[in-house]
Amino acid sequence: MNFSKSIKGVLLDLDGVFYTSGKIIPGAIGTLKFLRKKNIPFRFLTNTTTINKRTLREKLVNIGLGCDEFEIISAGHVAIDYLRKMGSPSCKFFITENLKKDYSEFKEDKKKPTVIVIGDYQHWTFEQLNEAFCNVMDGAEILALQMGRYYSIGTGLRLDA
Repeated sequence: MNFSKSIKGVLLDLDGVFYTSGKIIPGAIGTLKFLRKKNIPFRFLTNTTTINKRTLREKLVNIGLGCDEFEIISAGHVAIDYLRKMGSPSCKFFITENLKKDYSEFKEDKKKPTVIVIGDYQHWTFEQLNEAFCNVMDGAEILALQMGRYYSIGTGLRLDA
């Protein structure tokens, strides 16, 4: 049976599937060549919330995974569509400066936001956590860009969003 004729599209995870620790995994480039040769549409999916799509695309190109931005679906970018559907509410961001570039269309309100956007953010202080808590107690919604409790890095586990 020729599976490539019945495939309508493929969703591909990135970290741990196409690369790990910034290095391409054997077979990754061949897989992309096969998909392109057979005209099988694909999208890279990632739950990364530290970098925007442009930076992620540059990272992929630099390790040999040539792709276009439209071929990447990231948790950070899906949240932008979600905020638009909410009517573009005022936000308070607990995300990296790199990812924040993609959120420039939204008004940032650090005192009384409608939504608190939380991603992988390594600069938490007690004051920030307390501010976020007070905003939520005052009616702000939390939009977590992903729901992980922890993730693994080379030195062990790390607290997640």
